[in-house]
Amino acid sequence: MVVDLPNATSIGEGAFMGCTNMVAVNLPKITSIGKNMFKGCASLRVVNAPKATSIQQYAFMDALDHVGMDTFNVPELQSIGDYAFANSGLVNFSHTNVTTLGYANYVFGHHFEDL
Repeated sequence: MVVDLPNATSIGEGAFMGCTNMVAVNLPKITSIGKNMFKGCASLRVVNAPKATSIQQYAFMDALDHVGMDTFNVPELQSIGDYAFANSGLVNFSHTNVTTLGYANYVFGHHFEDL
């Protein structure tokens, strides 16, 4: 399933939590990826949220099924909450704008290889 919400400016916490068949999401006007938004979305491979400046706690926890992500387009990202990527398939992460990071060991979890 592909979720394309080109006009959405906000989405409630946990909106897509546990949606295991979601493979891509396009949220071009969202400024914050909320708490638990994609938690448990094991098939998610593409995230496009070019205006998002923050990723809240648990947003991608237990997501990505440890297979990695093809596209993670969040160029304005400045803040990442605790456990945001814990137990996820994200293994490489590079964002020069990030100024606020939750407890580092808990943001990415044990699968993280490169920061």
